[in-house]
Amino acid sequence: MQKVHDELRRSRETIARLEQELEALKATHKDLVKSEISKRMIFSDLPLCEFYLDENNIIEDVNSGIETCLGYSREELLGQSFADILVDGMAQYKRIFPEFKKKGYAKDEIVEIYKKDGSIISMLINARAVYDDNGKYQHGVGLGLDITEKLKMMESLRKTEREKAIILDVMNECIVYFSVDMNIIWTSNNISKIEGMCDFASGSSVCHEKTDEGRCRLCPVFATLKTNKKESAEIKIRDKFFLFISHPVFGNLGELNGAVLVIIDITERKNLEIKLMDMGSEERKKIGNDMHDSLGQVLTGIAFLAAASAQEIKDRFQYESVYAARVLEYSKKAQEIMRRLIKGLCPVSDEPTALMAALAFHTDNLADLYQIKSVFRCPSPVCINDYNAAIHLFYIAQEAMCNAVKHSKCSELEVELKIVNSNIILSVADNGKGIDCITKGCSGMGLKIMRHRALMINAEFNVVSDKTKGTAVKVTLPLKH
Repeated sequence: MQKVHDELRRSRETIARLEQELEALKATHKDLVKSEISKRMIFSDLPLCEFYLDENNIIEDVNSGIETCLGYSREELLGQSFADILVDGMAQYKRIFPEFKKKGYAKDEIVEIYKKDGSIISMLINARAVYDDNGKYQHGVGLGLDITEKLKMMESLRKTEREKAIILDVMNECIVYFSVDMNIIWTSNNISKIEGMCDFASGSSVCHEKTDEGRCRLCPVFATLKTNKKESAEIKIRDKFFLFISHPVFGNLGELNGAVLVIIDITERKNLEIKLMDMGSEERKKIGNDMHDSLGQVLTGIAFLAAASAQEIKDRFQYESVYAARVLEYSKKAQEIMRRLIKGLCPVSDEPTALMAALAFHTDNLADLYQIKSVFRCPSPVCINDYNAAIHLFYIAQEAMCNAVKHSKCSELEVELKIVNSNIILSVADNGKGIDCITKGCSGMGLKIMRHRALMINAEFNVVSDKTKGTAVKVTLPLKH
């Protein structure tokens, strides 16, 4: 009898435990149902298609998004094979589903699906496979997103990019797009057509390793990334001239995203400018020589005759001798005016040592005219056989001296010409207020002219300025000139 009571007690305990587990299962089921309802409500509001497929890939269930995407009702799709709505049918089915069952998932598969009205859409599919305890495939759950318009937009963008690339490649200008870190993001294909161009390559870590040397120091991209403004510079590479124009690129919030560099080959224009400048120099030189050889001789003859006449008249006619003396005086003035005109037209002769003499003469005149301490230094003779190089160097020095005395309020000026390491070095240094004063005084045009002249003779042009020490203009010209 006791055994029966014990058995009944154990049975009651077992029943109570089972009832508790049942209640727990009911609560879990209720939560799952609520979760399923919530999920379906969420997916119903999203433009997503949800598929439930059995072990034979027959459609067991779908969400309401199917009707929005494909036009089918839920009842019309239940019981159909998923292959039936694929454009390529079984071919696409055999390509996708064996791999899906094997791997257990499908990620970012793009398939073409028929809509109810017969039109075709592109759908992005992501799915997961469910297996039993023995690893046998039971069913699959997948989500599909209509990306037809997105693909059309991407193709339109690709077409636009292709057309843009074609247009940029047929342009004479070369385009390089830089990030703010000087990474090269994109280049036009015609960049490779320019012999001797900088080593621009898409995706390179940095534009150039030595950004403080050579032409890279002059590249306006560096300035644009600092000032956020359009910058430009003329740069000579080998025997060609290029105009580099750098434009800042801003994001939607106004932040600097990078810079676009436009490179224009201006060799033909520069060569024409050089020819015109050389023609001007030659013409001035010719006029000066003609004045010296023809007008100079006439004025010298007049002065000689006037001197002789004045002496003769002085002995015989005292009154007329006054007029003769005036003729002599004016003839000498005419000669002096002529010499000044010749000096202005042709400040440097075609002798190899002419630049030294011209700089010394101009420095002395400057000291007399402006009453400042002006010194010309030339430690050893500097001979320049290239007349055009010599005349450009002189005009650079003249412009630098003119800027210094007019705008820097300097009291001392030093001009130096020397040879260092197979280079001719011309420098003009003052103790004035610095480059700011010069730039404001002449709107920067004087500096542009000097830099342009240096570019014409393949010389390096540098300006160093300090408000407490003044400004130093330096030109470095290879000795081969």
